[in-house]
Amino acid sequence: PLEISIRHAAGGLRHIEMLLMNQLENPSVHGIVINARDISERVAAREKLETLNYIGRMVSTNLTLEEIFSLPTLQRIATATGSDIVLAFLMENKRLVRKKESIPPSSAPGQSVDPSALEKLFCTGFGEKSRPVYYLEDLPETVRYRQECRKFGIRALASLPLTAGEEVLGLIGLVSYSRQNYEEQRSFLEPMAGSISIGVKNALLFAQLQDHARELQEKLNEIERAEDSNRQLRRQLQQIQKMEAIGTLAGGIAHDFNNILSAILGYTELAM
Repeated sequence: PLEISIRHAAGGLRHIEMLLMNQLENPSVHGIVINARDISERVAAREKLETLNYIGRMVSTNLTLEEIFSLPTLQRIATATGSDIVLAFLMENKRLVRKKESIPPSSAPGQSVDPSALEKLFCTGFGEKSRPVYYLEDLPETVRYRQECRKFGIRALASLPLTAGEEVLGLIGLVSYSRQNYEEQRSFLEPMAGSISIGVKNALLFAQLQDHARELQEKLNEIERAEDSNRQLRRQLQQIQKMEAIGTLAGGIAHDFNNILSAILGYTELAM
């Protein structure tokens, strides 16, 4: 079978499986028969499973935020979710800060937007919540976000908080310029966000451990420098004590010699 991808009129890709059968020698057909079926759901499920497996491996083997928020990871998320832009945010000093973004080549021409322009939208509009937020332009329950999203040409959006207990660690933002019902994907999106949250928490703990290790190493270096200084002072003290001993010995010898010399001189004077 041959698999092809075509862009749907409503936006997004559809995956078609085609089976070609040569019936040119069949007198009743005299042509090529093509059987085609839409396998978009199967491909989407396969991509989502592969993405979850990839994120699971990535979280278990990588201990830095740069690796967790890497471009390949965001590109996989974009492909699996049908997103045009994927943004990764980290909570720093009680505010969300954009760390990385992915704009796949499949984004429709003329619909791209500067990711920094979306930062405020996520950080102040959607990212304040500790639960996922899904926006779709024609759903009544998301009307309060419509005006802001229309400014950027966004038809669908998802805000996925990265949490550890009650603590918000960061955010994954998904943007689509086509009609993409992210809420229908929540059975994939929320476990994915949970896996990334584990990786982010581990990376933050690892960074803290590295900071503590550096502090301890610096303290050990200070102790070693102090011990070196003490050893040097002890050596100097020992040298001074040696010099004092030599001076005392020399003084005693000079005194004794002076006594002997005085006696000799005395006897010499008597003899004369």
